[in-house]
Amino acid sequence: MSQRIPLFSISLLSATALAYEVLLMRLFSIIQWHHFAYMIISLALLGYGISGTLIALFQKQLLKHFNFAYPALLILFSLSTLICYLIVPMPLT
Repeated sequence: MSQRIPLFSISLLSATALAYEVLLMRLFSIIQWHHFAYMIISLALLGYGISGTLIALFQKQLLKHFNFAYPALLILFSLSTLICYLIVPMPLT
């Protein structure tokens, strides 16, 4: 049972990240122009590539401190998504 809990939370986190990308893409396409929607997709793919590279480079250290690193990174992700959404400029109309 303990093996399923991290897998479920990782899948839920992945779904949350994809939903957040769609939200930002729609937000930018409505507020600014549709060109920024393509930028969101490009930055998301760049972020996935960078995170995969960092995980591959620091795999041993992350596995050693998994019980601390995983919850800390989950909290940082949730805070950063909220802060980034709040700093997006809203239209004045």
